[in-house]
Amino acid sequence: MTQLLSAGFARLFKNKLFWFGNILFTGFYIFVSLMNYRNMSRYPDLYHYTGSTFMFAPFQIIGIFASCFTGMFLGTEYRDGTLRNKLVIGRSRTQVYLSNLVVSFSASLFTSIVSILITFLAGIALFGEPELTSAKMLMTFGLGILMLVSFSGIFTLISMLVPSKSAGSVINIIFFLALVIAGLNVTNMLQQPEFITPGYTLTLDGVLQPLEAVPNPHYLQGMKRSVFEFFRDLFPTSQGSLLMAQMTSRPLVMALCSLGITVCTTISGVFHFCRKDLK
Repeated sequence: MTQLLSAGFARLFKNKLFWFGNILFTGFYIFVSLMNYRNMSRYPDLYHYTGSTFMFAPFQIIGIFASCFTGMFLGTEYRDGTLRNKLVIGRSRTQVYLSNLVVSFSASLFTSIVSILITFLAGIALFGEPELTSAKMLMTFGLGILMLVSFSGIFTLISMLVPSKSAGSVINIIFFLALVIAGLNVTNMLQQPEFITPGYTLTLDGVLQPLEAVPNPHYLQGMKRSVFEFFRDLFPTSQGSLLMAQMTSRPLVMALCSLGITVCTTISGVFHFCRKDLK
């Protein structure tokens, strides 16, 4: 196992896509920080940011890197015959699968840490001192790590069962986008207001006044709301949005959901990979 991890990390740090992703992410969030600084400078009454406002923003889109990189990186092992060579020299399929999972997770973790660090330093330089406490930062970062593990579990499962590098990457990206859409729908339903204003009326003085607020039929209540909140905490993409906004009101539920996804995808992946016909 140690030799598999060593070889995997050696490949990782020689991978051009890995370094390109790191440069792209850090450059993107430096640009975002500068744009937000310009907005705050122009409209100080509308925008107010601190050094930690955008600190965890990379967690929102790290899934797109994980989906693309994992498919390309692990798919190369099928194409180049590396996977077969590992098995020929006596490594078990379980060891091969788990080592690839660790390397894939490490790639996403490294990219996230670099992006978060750059964003944090840029935030302090542009917006001043952070408002988050150290405990809040550590908790949010810990939840982000668990979210990354769940992403890696999903994308490693797909990549190890799809022998084509391009097909595996495409499926990973499509699945990520499906999670994004599902997460947005769940969040939008939860953000529905409890009361809505049906319209406005014109008074005799010619002034528009809102009508009396009425209950919103789309507002979720009771068990239905609890179910939607669970799925918001379950989807890694929704977790990424919550972490970016630093809205971690149910950290234990989020952590358990991430661990549950990781355990289920890893067990399923090992089971099916051990029975897969490797041609």
